[in-house]
Order: sequence, then structure tokens, then C-alpha cells
Amino acid sequence: MDPMLKKEQKLLLIKKAAIKGFSTIAIAVMLICTKSADTYAAETQADSKFDYHYYADTYPDLKATFGYDEKALKKHYITFGKKEGRKCCPDEAAAVQGAVRPNQAGNVVADKYVLDMFAQLNAYRTSNGLPALELSQKCVDVGNLRAKEIAKKFSHNRPNGTDFAGAYTELGYTTQAVGENLGMIYSSATDPQANISNSMGLFKGSSGHNENMLDASWKYVGFGYYIEGGTVYFVQEFAN
Repeated sequence: MDPMLKKEQKLLLIKKAAIKGFSTIAIAVMLICTKSADTYAAETQADSKFDYHYYADTYPDLKATFGYDEKALKKHYITFGKKEGRKCCPDEAAAVQGAVRPNQAGNVVADKYVLDMFAQLNAYRTSNGLPALELSQKCVDVGNLRAKEIAKKFSHNRPNGTDFAGAYTELGYTTQAVGENLGMIYSSATDPQANISNSMGLFKGSSGHNENMLDASWKYVGFGYYIEGGTVYFVQEFAN
């Protein structure tokens, strides 16, 4: 195996359900040795078509993270954006303007990563005889906020010292009970789609996280993620 293609992924999962008062911690380490042809294709395409102003302005989450840093934005597109279905320039976006978007999310603003995680979670719930959850804008908003926060402090307690449930109040949302699953993956060449499958598999393998995903009391769910350097932070938020 080419040593340059070898990468290590480490996923730390923490789960806590507010109100219910229990928490669990699980750690898993996975080795994945791949670098797909899609990555090379994305690199070639980015060299010729990439418009970093368009990329930042089209995706507010990236603009908030990278600003107009051309090098960082291009690296994101090559490593993550292409597989997430993000478009690198106006011409590419126009080519798929008539594409049909999954309708499970209703009016929620969500990217391909969120929609894929949403689909996998609901498929898992329904296969276990549970009703599907509704994708909630408030849970997505909190998930995105919390993903950035756990890059600073990987805990259910926020950087300001309060419990994660305070993020809902801060954003103007009210709820009776909330739950949260946290994860992070270290990788020099992470495949976002693999992240989805890996994180779901590990959540399923941890009794506490699995219980959160299969909790019959939840009605709403949202997902957030944040990329910093070679680390992807991701969050599942549940509410009723």
C-alpha cells in the first residue's frame, strides 16, 4: 500500500439526554486506507473552474468558517465539497438547476450531508418499528452552532460553561426535552459520505447513542457539522 494514501480516523462519541439525566461515552478507532479517483477528478476540476468568491457566497457555513480564503475554500471543495454535492462555480450550478431535491426536509435549509444523515437515521428508526422524525430547522441551527463549539471544547457543556440545552434558548427556541450525540473524526483526506456511514455505525454500536437515536419520545432531529483543519466535528440534536 502506498504509505501516502494511508490515513487514520478516530471517532469519539459522547451522548447525553437532557431531562433524562444519563450519559455514556464510547471511543472507537478505525483505519481506512483510500484515496478515490473522485478526489483526483475534483482536484482537476477545481484547478480549472473553481470560483472561491462564488463558493463562499453560495455556502454561508463555509463563508463563516473560511471567509474568502481561496486556498482553504479550494481545499474544502476538493476534500469535502465535491462529494457533498456543492458547486464550485455558477456554470456548474446552472448545469443541475433542474435537479430534484429530497422533500423530507420541507422548508428546512440543509445541505446534502444533513439530508443524507437524516435519511439514514429515519431508515434506521423505521426498520426498528419507530416513526420517522421530522427534520427541524431549530435542531439544524443548534447542531451547526454546537459543532463549532465542540471544536473549542468537546463536551456537552458549552465553552461558556452552560449545558448544551442553553444553545436552544440562545437561538430563541423553546423545547421540553433535548438530546445530543457528538462526534469528531481526524483525517487528512476524509470522505464526507464515509463519515456518515462510519458515524451512524458507531452510534449504533454504542448503547447510549443507539438509545438516543431510537428513543420513541423524540419528534424532531437536526444535524450540524464543522470542519477545522483535518478534523470534522458533527452533531445530532433531538427534541420533542
